[in-house]
Amino acid sequence: MCILTACTPDARVDYQALVDIPQPDSFPERAPWSVNVHPMVGTVALGQKLFSDRSLSSDGTVSCGNCHRQEVAFSDAPEKRSTGVNGRTGGRNTPPVQNLAWMPSFMWDGGINHLEVMPIAPFVNEVEHNISLKEVVRSVRRSDYRRDFKRAFGDTSITAPRIIVALAHFMMTKVSSQSPIDSFYRRERLLSNAERTGRVLFNEQCGSCHSGALLSDFTYKSHPGSRVGSDVGRFLVSQVPSDSFQFKTPSLRNWKYTAPYGHAGQWATLEEVLQDWHTQGEYLTADEKASLLQFLSLFNDSEFITL
Repeated sequence: MCILTACTPDARVDYQALVDIPQPDSFPERAPWSVNVHPMVGTVALGQKLFSDRSLSSDGTVSCGNCHRQEVAFSDAPEKRSTGVNGRTGGRNTPPVQNLAWMPSFMWDGGINHLEVMPIAPFVNEVEHNISLKEVVRSVRRSDYRRDFKRAFGDTSITAPRIIVALAHFMMTKVSSQSPIDSFYRRERLLSNAERTGRVLFNEQCGSCHSGALLSDFTYKSHPGSRVGSDVGRFLVSQVPSDSFQFKTPSLRNWKYTAPYGHAGQWATLEEVLQDWHTQGEYLTADEKASLLQFLSLFNDSEFITL
C-alpha cells in the first residue's frame, strides 16, 4: 500500500509536505500526545518501508508487518498470540493498528502513552524482535535507506529517534472511518429494523464501555475471562492491587477481521464473548443476539483492509 506518491522514487514529490490525518466529525478530538505530531510525506513513506523490514529483528525474520497485516485490519488474526523471533510465542493477542491518533495509551495494559515511543517495546522485547535500538540503527545503516532519510528529514543521518518517529508517523495514517456505522453517523444511510433493535441492545448492554465513534472508552476493566495465566494486566503498570487482571477496553471497529478476541485471544468468536456475558447475568434471547450481531456488523470497514 503506497502513501500518496512517495512510493514512486523519481516522482516530483514534496516530501516535507504534511500528511493530512482526517478528523471525522463523529470522532472525538485527537489524543493530547497526538495534537502536535505532524507526519510528513517523507516520514510516512520511510515508516512504511521500516514497518515491512524483517532485518530489524535478531533472526532477520520478523517485521512489524508480520503481526500487523492490512488484510486483517493490521492485526495478527487468526493467531491467538503474536509469533516472534525463532518461532517464540508472545503472551498477548496483537491489537490492530487503527485510529491510533485518538488513543490516549497503547498496549493492553496502557504501559505506553505516546506513539513515538511505542515501537521501542516490540523491538527490545525478547520474544518479538529481540533487538536493541543500537542494533536497529546498525541494520538500517547497512541497508539502502540513505535517500529515504534525506527525503524524510533533510539529511542522511540515521538515528534511533528518527526511526521511531517514522514508524509512528506511518501508523498514524491508518484511519478507519468508512464503515457502515460511519455512513450512518454522516446521515448517508438508515438502519434496518433489526439494526435499530441491535443498537438499543448495544447501548444498554455494551455502550458504557464500547462508547463513542471509536467504540471504546480506553479505560481498564476486569471482565469475564480476564484471568488467563499469570498476566495481571494493568497492575504491571500501576502497581495498584485493584488494577490486577484489568485490561484496556478494545475498540469494536473491524472485529470481523481481528478474531480471536481478548488480551490472550481467549475467545474464538464474538458469539463466545456474548456467551460469557450470559454467565454474568446479561442474558439475551436468540433474536436479541441476532439483532445485536447485525448492528455490530456495521462496525466493519472493508475499505480499510483493501486500500
